[in-house]
Amino acid sequence: MSIVTGTSSRYWIGGNKSHFKPDAKGKGEYIYIEDAGEVEPGKMWQKSITWQQQDDSPTHSNKLQQEMTLTVNIIGAGSKIIKTYTSSHKNKGYQKVNFCMPKGAERVEYKIQRTRNAGGKVNLGYSLQVSEP
Repeated sequence: MSIVTGTSSRYWIGGNKSHFKPDAKGKGEYIYIEDAGEVEPGKMWQKSITWQQQDDSPTHSNKLQQEMTLTVNIIGAGSKIIKTYTSSHKNKGYQKVNFCMPKGAERVEYKIQRTRNAGGKVNLGYSLQVSEP
């Protein structure tokens, strides 16, 4: 059993064109965040995002209105990427990445990529849980 030592959450709510920026390569839209939280090697991290719904169903015509992936980069000295984790749970409405913070980590950055957009509002929740093994 692990002990939770920290949590945080964020929300993005607005119109379809709010919050997400176009990808330079034309392969979807993204939200990019550099995490300013404390980084301790050996701690377990769980980052997750999910579409929040105002109605009873997360789908429209048996399909999610928007698809996304979650990418987490662990950054070390000299802004070098030490490790990258990507989650792609297609047609689930959520993304989750679990990992142990490696030695040499100095900060974390993550990108929420919207790879399909069939309309609807942005109503996205983000959660981080940090625990000791």
